[in-house]
Amino acid sequence: MKLHEQIELEALFCFNRFRFVRTIDIAAHCFSERAFNPAQQAAWRAINNLLERKYVLKYLSEHKQTFYAMTDAGARHLRLYDLDAIGSARRAAALTNPTHTLWINFVVLTCFSRGLQAFSERDIMRELSAGKGDVTNHQNRGLLEVTPVPMKAMSSVNHNESEKISEVTTDKVSLLPDAIATEDDGITWFEIDASMRGSARIARLVGLVRKVGEVIPSLAKIHQIPKEESRLKRVSVHTTNPAYLRRIRTRLMEVVKTTKDEVLTESAQNFRVLFIGNDTFEVHRAGDTPTGQADFCVGHIILQMLPTNLTNYKHVKGTEPESLGWFQGNHLPYRRPACFGTWVPCSPIFPLKLTEKSSSR
Repeated sequence: MKLHEQIELEALFCFNRFRFVRTIDIAAHCFSERAFNPAQQAAWRAINNLLERKYVLKYLSEHKQTFYAMTDAGARHLRLYDLDAIGSARRAAALTNPTHTLWINFVVLTCFSRGLQAFSERDIMRELSAGKGDVTNHQNRGLLEVTPVPMKAMSSVNHNESEKISEVTTDKVSLLPDAIATEDDGITWFEIDASMRGSARIARLVGLVRKVGEVIPSLAKIHQIPKEESRLKRVSVHTTNPAYLRRIRTRLMEVVKTTKDEVLTESAQNFRVLFIGNDTFEVHRAGDTPTGQADFCVGHIILQMLPTNLTNYKHVKGTEPESLGWFQGNHLPYRRPACFGTWVPCSPIFPLKLTEKSSSR
């Protein structure tokens, strides 16, 4: 099989897996080992080839977001390789604002490129709803039960904002991540906010932060993950709105202040948050050691902007800036805390080992 045919096949696999895809998704999935400009150009060639063969169709959302979906012809081509494929073009025609879904797909794809196992919100809902009917049934939703922690009304908060804060419920809620990745040391939970969110959302996020270091039982069960590997190790919050990121940072700094003097014991108050710079926070808890109890860092909270600049990036001759947000920097799928070092460079996925009527997918 020629290289361009392998790229075509892998791109179609991406469409079959995620249904709605952008050029940067193909670049991330097929060419992550390359700098962004050559990866983007190769992805464009792959997309154009699929368009010419009528394997995919092009769509434009209400927010002028260009994306693509696979046709029935593309699905038939994939089935030549024993892949259970179905077209998504008909559904794409009815989409108006797929931005959130598209960014979830992108984050999951970047996890794949780093060699991580990852699942989107849709994947998790399907597993949670197995044998229980429609995957959109809200009774079947949720991986982790948390207690929202609203910010206390302060004199510095304006009247309208105080009213909004007072309306935030503290009743327990069951949360579902936008995506998760399984790593050797535990679970990375992704929250992807493609728009400004309110106080209730931030209160639930703080409730989620208080769960860092704990096991997620339902996740361990549905994906058969060992107990230690099913602990919530990281919460990575990605946003497109700088003002919203600042709001989250401000709220977490309040948590840092209120927990800094806590004497950690194995009790309900066994929780402290430390700010370590670069929009990264550590969660500490007390635990047993051979010589008694000690405080441990049990996980991290990472705040970062989604690389929205990639969708309309214009290459200027010379070296690409590391701040661009591509794989060559320490950005994708999340910015690794300094204590872990930067990501290992991605490896090429080609050549594939696929033949007709024989597939490893």
